[in-house]
Parts: sequence; C-alpha cells; structure tokens
Amino acid sequence: MKDNQWGKLAAIAGVVFAVTFVAGLMLVSGGDETKPSDEFVLKWWADSGHQTNMILGAYLLVLSGVAFIWFIANVRGRLIAGGGTRGQLDVIVLVAGAAFVPLLMGGALALVGPAAAVKFGDTDLPKDPDILRQLPQLGFGMILVGAAFAAALCIATVSICIRSTGGFAPWLAWLGFACAFLLLFGAVFFPLIALPVWVLATSVELWRRPVAGVAS
Repeated sequence: MKDNQWGKLAAIAGVVFAVTFVAGLMLVSGGDETKPSDEFVLKWWADSGHQTNMILGAYLLVLSGVAFIWFIANVRGRLIAGGGTRGQLDVIVLVAGAAFVPLLMGGALALVGPAAAVKFGDTDLPKDPDILRQLPQLGFGMILVGAAFAAALCIATVSICIRSTGGFAPWLAWLGFACAFLLLFGAVFFPLIALPVWVLATSVELWRRPVAGVAS
C-alpha cells in the first residue's frame, strides 16, 4: 500500500475515533446527576433501556480507542518521515497515546459494569446504591482525568515536534497547544471536546498532505 493511502486510512481512523468517542460519552453520561437520591439511582440502573445505552456507549468508547491506536501510530510515523521529531519526542507521542487507550477502555468498562452484569452475566443489580455510584465515578475518573492527561501530553508533544521541524502545517501546532491545555480541565467534562476537535483537524492534514515514509 502506498504511503499516501496509509495516511488516508489514518485520517479515516481519526474521524471514526471522533464520532465514536463523542457518541460513546453521550450515551454513558445519560444518567449523570449532581446528587441523585438512592431511589433514583436504583431505579435508573434497573431500567433496561438505560442499561442498553450504557453498554452501547461503552462499546463505542472501546472502538474509539482501537481507532486512536491506528491514528496516533500514523501521526508519529508522519512526524518521523517529515523530520518533525528531535531526541525521543516521537517515543513520548507513542507512549502517551498508548497510555490514553487503556485508560479510556478501562474507564468505559468500569462505567458499564453494573449494566453488563445484568445483561450478560444474568446477575442482579447491587442492592447498595453507593456501589452503583462508585463504579461510574471510577470510570469517569479514568476517562476525564487519567485519559485526558495522557491525551494532553500526547497532543502537546506532537505540537512541539511540529514547531521544531515540521511534518504538519504550523497552525496545527497552535491548535494542539490550546487543546492540550483544555484537556487539563477534562474533569469538568466539557473541555474533553478538545480531543476530538484536535483529532479531526489532524485527520484533515493527514488526508490533504500525504508524506512519504509514514511507517516507522
């Protein structure tokens, strides 16, 4: 396969990531309340429709992680091919991107735990509403803090590489710095939109500006 075709496939993977990531988060956050009562928590998790939404959302988040692996590996390869790395910065890009994926997937699985136990394990829901509160809190913590920080490091390092010697259009570096900064506040949820925005912008560059030697 030609190098520009690899780049286009990576761009498609980036779009798949953005769509599945946003859709997955929307589905798994459907039951989030500021201070839900015990009765509300038990009733919400007992609803079959809510359980299905949570499972579907978790599957989409896991799928987005798979797409991100393909995407970020090709971004690293493009930086190397374009002379856009110095020292071990390209390794940081890959390691930070690799750290993001298990945190995202692990968070998704924690979020869907109670629903999956009922749907697939033929298990009754926990009678203690605090358990139904804590598992989603763990999942969101892994995604909004752990995964968001790993993504911020990955994006910031890519931006430094772009500023150093190129590989992508200069504007993408400035967008990357802004998105990486916003991701540091991912705990409040809404800044997390910076991640799919950056991935989509990078995907446009991968599609429009093929560079030889993407594989590395």
